[in-house]
Amino acid sequence: MLCKIVLNICGICLKNAVHFSKLKHVFQASAYLKQGKYREAELLYKDVLTRAHEKEFGKVEGKL
Repeated sequence: MLCKIVLNICGICLKNAVHFSKLKHVFQASAYLKQGKYREAELLYKDVLTRAHEKEFGKVEGKL
């Protein structure tokens, strides 16, 4: 399950042509998950997904 999530996020990153430094966040989040640091992983994943969304659809307005 974890590998599938990481691969999906990697796919999003590559689809949106982000730089390696941003893809590095995905791998760091994966490492956090393996260490049981779920909050840190969640924050990194949210950051990656938000950036990908903003690149494709524009700035996110307000908090969800």
